[in-house]
Amino acid sequence: MTLVKWIFILFFGILGTGLLVDYLAVTSGYESVGRSMEQSLDSGIIASEYISDASKGTVSLDVEKLKKTIHDEFQQNMKLDANLENDFYKNTTFIVEYKYDANGKPWIQMKLHTQVSFMFKNIISYPINAERNIAYEAVYM
Repeated sequence: MTLVKWIFILFFGILGTGLLVDYLAVTSGYESVGRSMEQSLDSGIIASEYISDASKGTVSLDVEKLKKTIHDEFQQNMKLDANLENDFYKNTTFIVEYKYDANGKPWIQMKLHTQVSFMFKNIISYPINAERNIAYEAVYM
């Protein structure tokens, strides 16, 4: 083989390895984002519950405390800075909403959009969009 062929083989081998590592980083990132979102939702619910009517067994949520706890727990779980970024996750948007459906049942919705990159940091980034919904209804008889 000539030197030019070896250079092309080496170049495409490095490029392929870099893309494979990025693919594995995105897959791992998506899984860790999902786990962190679920843990953050659980932590937020536990931290923000209060008994609103003990005689009826009704437990309510402090919505502001819920949102703050979810945000803080997610930031801590993912080891993100104040802008929700680190070496791998950039341009992160994070939304927590507390809504009611048509039947009056409360839902906590968490949406996250971020860009992840590992091998080619400033050249290629991959989007991760994740959303978690959890119904919250705490009435104990």
